Amino acid sequence: FYAGRTVDEKILAKLRGRPIYLTVDLDVLDPSVAPAVSTPEPGGWSFDELMDFLYALREQRVVAFDLVELTPPYDPTGQSATVAAKILREGILLFGRRDAAG
Repeated sequence: FYAGRTVDEKILAKLRGRPIYLTVDLDVLDPSVAPAVSTPEPGGWSFDELMDFLYALREQRVVAFDLVELTPPYDPTGQSATVAAKILREGILLFGRRDAAG
């Protein structure tokens, strides 16, 4: 679905118009970005790669958006919570402003 910094246009075309429930699992991120997860994924996505993915979905019909797997006790610095807040903010800005038709 996601290779490098491009989202497969064929998949986006198949999703077009369909309701999408989007869950962002923080485990997808590299532990250097978000260490406070239950299952760290070394070699995971960077923050920018995740943002590229979310922005690729901005024209899709995302009807619900959530974020899971933040485990604050695993990150006393609070870095992961800050990253999670930024992801949620972008999700709200990208998917929260829809007109009545869409």
